[in-house]
Amino acid sequence: MPLAALAAALFDLFIGPGLLVILIVLGMFIAFWGIVVPSCFRLYVARHSCTAEELRQTDWLFLGLLVSSAILYFGSTLTDPFVDARYFAGILIPLTGFVALLSFGLAVFVRGAFDSSLLIRKATWIALIAFCMSLLLAVIQHVVTANLLSHSTANMQHGFSTVLAGGIAVFSLGFFRVKMERGIDGFLNRFMPATVIADGKRRDATVAFSDLGGYTALSAKDETQALHVAGHFQKVAADVARRHGGRIVKTIGDAVMWVFPTPAEAFAATLELPGSFQRATQADHLPELPVNSGVHHGSVVEAPGGDVYGAAVNLAARLQGAAKDGTVVASMEAVQEVAGGFKLEPMGKLELKNVPVPVACFRVALA
Repeated sequence: MPLAALAAALFDLFIGPGLLVILIVLGMFIAFWGIVVPSCFRLYVARHSCTAEELRQTDWLFLGLLVSSAILYFGSTLTDPFVDARYFAGILIPLTGFVALLSFGLAVFVRGAFDSSLLIRKATWIALIAFCMSLLLAVIQHVVTANLLSHSTANMQHGFSTVLAGGIAVFSLGFFRVKMERGIDGFLNRFMPATVIADGKRRDATVAFSDLGGYTALSAKDETQALHVAGHFQKVAADVARRHGGRIVKTIGDAVMWVFPTPAEAFAATLELPGSFQRATQADHLPELPVNSGVHHGSVVEAPGGDVYGAAVNLAARLQGAAKDGTVVASMEAVQEVAGGFKLEPMGKLELKNVPVPVACFRVALA
């Protein structure tokens, strides 16, 4: 629908059916293009790096979002939502909402995709805040659009004035939406329970740490150049992680923390990283620094925000500290999960900081 027609329809709704209908119709478009479609896309992309258990837990959620999107799309083609807004408010929106909530409930309470108690507490706050903010946004939209139209329609053609009003409305909605999201995130963090990490999902995963040897010395010599090197390193690491089914959990200075479903994927990524990073720095005429990596496979706890915790994470970090001269060091737990394809050089049992017992380590290379 052209922007001019959209703005005109919004104005007609304000002076016609009233504020409630415009809130419902606006909510439909915001939910469809801002929530449902992006959520489906992000979930579809994330499924490629999910374990079999995670796919089983989220299959209802993915199917429900897909069906909701289809209902909204094909339902929108049956009639003009701005002409027959009550059809959307009375039939289409409740139907899609029911499908989405049903699939979400099945994923949460039947398949255990999320921590139900934590989800209920957080959803309650989100619902209350979203309701208040939606009313505020609707009032702002109404005031901005109505005032603009009242001053412009007398001096401009109606089509141009509605286009201008629609542009201002979209701008104000986008601006306040960003502010609202940031404010809600900061507000909700104050109410997160202290057990949010302990309540996370426990699973087996391969954790890897990689950092740059000589980065501190380079920073002391030329900080700007060192920052460019770190930027290349983080970008290349993220690309390599995606190619091997993993993800970057976080960056810590010149180090990156990765997580992979299996050690084989972690070995492939950490061994590919130095070459890809070297090509990137050479192309930008930057110093070449060695990449040291540590890999461990074990049980981790994944917090709601995606960060991972546990003894396996600490051990992977210590293994990375034992790696020198651009090598990959792995634990016995990691190498015994790999059938072949890599050359494993025993390093004996190493004493690692804050690890109570010596750890059998191996230097990993391509076979």
